[in-house]
Amino acid sequence: MAFFAITWSIWLNRNDVIFRGNGLDENQLFEIVLLRLRWWSRAKWSQWSMSIEDFMPNPECCGVARVEKRICKKDEWEAPLAGIVKFNTDGAVKGGFGSAGVGGVLRDHSGNVLLKFSNSIGFADPASAELLVIKKALSLFVAYGLVGDVNLQVETDCNNVVAWFRQPSKTPNVFKDLVLECLTMHKELR
Repeated sequence: MAFFAITWSIWLNRNDVIFRGNGLDENQLFEIVLLRLRWWSRAKWSQWSMSIEDFMPNPECCGVARVEKRICKKDEWEAPLAGIVKFNTDGAVKGGFGSAGVGGVLRDHSGNVLLKFSNSIGFADPASAELLVIKKALSLFVAYGLVGDVNLQVETDCNNVVAWFRQPSKTPNVFKDLVLECLTMHKELR
């Protein structure tokens, strides 16, 4: 963080010298670097309680207590009831829009894997990837002739997609056709 505070402060001071004709004051630049470093540190480590007055004269004596990151406990897979199979699906996208992939695993109530897949889908946004993987799972369920033998439960970790399936009227227009297509496919399986 110190590198960025120093670089940013020098850059801004340079602009003042070049564009505004101000002279270079090394002491003021040093104090601005320390001030910026203190404020940025305070923003990053909110538990840091050292005041500006204590920090400014002796920045080298400051330290931040290392905080352990919280690790989310992954939920264990919950088996469906007998007579139901569960398709766990997931879509992944590099960045907000980028190369994307989808995958899914179909298991019975005993946890036996009946089918699994993973595919690249080119470029997509996260919501499209989640919707496309559900559509793919529904298509595979039909293609493998499992309709009529068991009921299907589809599971996704995307809260938006779940909300859209529960209330299709609240789906953004760009995703509405895909949501309705998936809902129609799922209803036809019953």
